[in-house]
Amino acid sequence: MHTLNTSEAQLTHATRAQKLLHRQASAALRTSIGLMVGALLIAMVH
Repeated sequence: MHTLNTSEAQLTHATRAQKLLHRQASAALRTSIGLMVGALLIAMVH
């Protein structure tokens, strides 16, 4: 019973960490895409 609760808590924590990581990754991806698009626009204007 106690072991099950511990593993369940670890699983919940891992899922939460994974969600946080995913959010950070998507934010970083969006930022890099924004930078690339910005660089392309600047290159086209010049």
